[in-house]
Amino acid sequence: MRARMIHRQSENYGNVERFFHHKLSEANLKNGSLKFINTVSKEDVDVKADLIIGADGAFSSVRKSMMKEPLFDFSQKYIEHGGEFMMIALPNQDCSWTVTLFMPFIHFKSIDTEDKLVQFFDKYFMDSIPLIGKKKLIQDFFGDKALIIGDAAHAVVPFYGQGMNAGFEDCTLLDQLFQKYDSDLQKILPEFSDTRWEDTFAISDLAMYNYIEMRDLVTRPSYRIRKAVDDFIFWLFPNLWVPLYNSVTFSTMPYSHCVKNRQWQDKVLKYAFSFGVITLTAVFFFYYK
Repeated sequence: MRARMIHRQSENYGNVERFFHHKLSEANLKNGSLKFINTVSKEDVDVKADLIIGADGAFSSVRKSMMKEPLFDFSQKYIEHGGEFMMIALPNQDCSWTVTLFMPFIHFKSIDTEDKLVQFFDKYFMDSIPLIGKKKLIQDFFGDKALIIGDAAHAVVPFYGQGMNAGFEDCTLLDQLFQKYDSDLQKILPEFSDTRWEDTFAISDLAMYNYIEMRDLVTRPSYRIRKAVDDFIFWLFPNLWVPLYNSVTFSTMPYSHCVKNRQWQDKVLKYAFSFGVITLTAVFFFYYK
């Protein structure tokens, strides 16, 4: 009803033009140029504008174009809803239905096989199965037709120079999973998504830390001393003690393991320093007693 009211109001203004069946495909926000696809004729339509206002919904194409601009910050967060779960069906104009299941993520994760899915619907939404179709239900629930890797999935700041390497590592790990599961996408994609995130989070944090390190820490005496100690121990025990930068840049150690390795080294040096201080203090008191 509200959309109809706005449409009728716009008809009262002679300087308002309305174009339906057009989908935005490209946008250059700096010079105000837009490219649309006519979804009926499939023709491209180029438009120039003094001002672009993107009111194109939650999956905004204008916002996607803005995200390519420097300093544009964007975040997205999914929240748990109240209650356990529910399924609703909303009618479409073509007499079909859009069916949506609302449920906490932990419950979605627990339905990891086709049998569990059918049992779940048999128990709670039995009357929906013949309407949806068992095959269609399984097909829609276990999506295995798309995956994003590289910068599309985990773009990071460039201060560690690992963005491209992380993308190539995605390819290597994905190839290993294809071999492990004999190209079974229903097993490959969930495992890749469930396991890869830890290392991509790690390199994101490492890249930001390296920025801080280059910006502020390299001139500090404490940083130089730590680097000298790391390099010396690495020279003595190259297979035991690998500095953080070396492990990230010159090894195939997973990024999350690089972080854990650094944390272990911090603990070792902390205990060694504490032990040295206690020993020196004890010697001092013993000598001057």
